[in-house]
Parts: sequence; C-alpha cells; structure tokens
Amino acid sequence: MNNPYRNLMEQKCLSEQAKQDFYSSLSCSDAKKVRRFPLKAAIVAACILLMIPITALAVENIFGISVVDTITGKMLNGRPGIGYEVNYPTATARPLSDFPEELQTLDGNKTVTFNSWQAAEAELGFTLVNNELFSSPHMIKSTAYNLRYDGIGERVHCFTRYNGKDGQLYRATVTAAYLYQGTAITLQSTVTCSHPAISKEQEYEMHWSGVLYESQDVAQISQEQYTAANGITATIVTAERNGNRPTQYEAAFFANGASYNITIHSYDAVRDAWTKDTLIRILEAFVF
Repeated sequence: MNNPYRNLMEQKCLSEQAKQDFYSSLSCSDAKKVRRFPLKAAIVAACILLMIPITALAVENIFGISVVDTITGKMLNGRPGIGYEVNYPTATARPLSDFPEELQTLDGNKTVTFNSWQAAEAELGFTLVNNELFSSPHMIKSTAYNLRYDGIGERVHCFTRYNGKDGQLYRATVTAAYLYQGTAITLQSTVTCSHPAISKEQEYEMHWSGVLYESQDVAQISQEQYTAANGITATIVTAERNGNRPTQYEAAFFANGASYNITIHSYDAVRDAWTKDTLIRILEAFVF
C-alpha cells in the first residue's frame, strides 16, 4: 500500500548508510542536478525560485534552507524528486561531561529504542524538551518508524541514534512520532559534542536534515521566519502538495545546545490551516 506518511517517515529516519548515500547525492558532481550556494546566495536563490517576498526572510536568520534541484535517487524508486535541506551554520556543541560516562566513551554507532521521549532523555542525562503539549492527553504516541535497516523492527515510537569515534561520543539524535487531533507529528533533536577528529564545519553538518518528495507531488516549497513569545526564532518550511495531499510543515530552530525539527501534517488537506496553527502552538509552548 502506498502510505505517504510511512514513506515520509522512512525518508526522515534512514540508516546512517542511507543518509550518507542521500547526502552524497546532494553533493554529486553533476552540476545540472544539484547546485550549492553560499548561505546568503541560497536564501536569495530560494526567494527567486519560489517567488517568496524577500522581506519575509530576516537577514540574521541563521538557518540556510534551500530548495534542492531535481534529484534522482533510490529513495524514490528512481523517480525525480524535489525537496529541501536544513543547515545550522552556527550550531554549538555541548560539553562531553554533560553525558553519562558510559556514553562518553562510545566507539562506533548504536540505536536504542524507548517507549517515551522522557526515557530517552533519562539515558542522555539531561532534558531536551520541556513542552506541555507533548504531555497533553491528546498527544498520542505513534509507532510510525521503520528501523528495519538497523535490524530492530518496523513499529517504533521513539529512538536515539548515537555516534562515536575513537572511543568518544560525538552525536546523539532523539526522534519520536505522535498523533495529535488529526495530525501526525515528528519531533527530532540532535546534540553534538566536540571531538578532536571532527572539525567545526563537520559539527555543523551533523545537524543537517532533509526532506525529499516526488517532483510530481509538490506544487511549491516556501519558507518563513517565526519568532515565538518565548524567544525561539524558527524557520518554518511549507511544502504545498498536489492532488489534494495535505501540506507538510516543518519548523527548525537551535536552542539550549541542540537543534530541533518538528514536522507536521494532517490526513486531510482541508485541515491545513489547523495543522499550521498546531505547529505554532507547539513552538510557543517550549520552555528553556
């Protein structure tokens, strides 16, 4: 069965090898397929391409979000795709001492599943999300993730991917899925710690995320900046889709030593306005 939500989740939650394959496809030598721009040029180019008023983008926005040119890759069964990527060029790393000793000395990669976001935080040793909406009785845990690439299974609610090198942890990413009053939500947060073998530029890239759709499914991708009353400044990406498919929204921001991605869509295109309003309420409910 063609399940758009499941397909999207598989794209967002790839194995490390699959992520590397996808990232390689974005930086391939075929200049006709993918063009790389400096941050300011990427913002200007995205505005021209998508016909977004340039005033909608604040110059001090630290997120470089750009529309990716047509890409052909195995993730879409060889069909042309279009999407976007989120970069954090000023991300900062947390001290290694913030993590428990057993994680500090990790060598290699491992994936651990949990029955709640709070359980994942307990293993990390610190809190990433303080948001009353994620404690609401209307926020239902979803088992939407497919981790068969990791040899774990196909129905997972929450998991953490740890990465270590030469006996030291350098990244942890927590991901969870929820259903909230007719919407499907992905919550993801990445933290890094400085590593002698990893440059600052590589640290920034470790916060990278991307979404890819089939070109025929997308009418337009646009972005805007939103500043919440709690001080969060987030970039919201809107992917308007063809064929009565629901619009996909993603909010990205950096706070408290971590990057955050919140992706949301409804199962009914007529609820798009409600879906975006829900995303705004989630942003407003964060406490740091």
